[in-house]
Amino acid sequence: MSTCNNSMFKHWLKNTLNKILQKESLLETLECLSEEITQKYPNIKIWFTRKYGKRLSYITGNGREHFLPPVKIDISKNYSAFIENLSVVPEKEAEILVSLFKVVLGLYDAE
Repeated sequence: MSTCNNSMFKHWLKNTLNKILQKESLLETLECLSEEITQKYPNIKIWFTRKYGKRLSYITGNGREHFLPPVKIDISKNYSAFIENLSVVPEKEAEILVSLFKVVLGLYDAE
């Protein structure tokens, strides 16, 4: 990753953290986060789910449908994110996003 892209990603991450830390609920935070991510990466679709038994229930998401198989990311025991077209996100940035998802759930004591 070039220094310029690294710097731009850090700036985006800092601004996104500031926005999501102002939200009052997990739902509002995930809505804001999915919106920020799809603004940065307009060619992806992201949504969050919560597991109830064997059923996954949609929480929120953002982005345009690409009709590509989504990548499922298990964030915790009961929460997952699905991302279509994840390949457009640089690998290191994708790893940081997964860590950010875990931090967000930790802030709301969501397992």
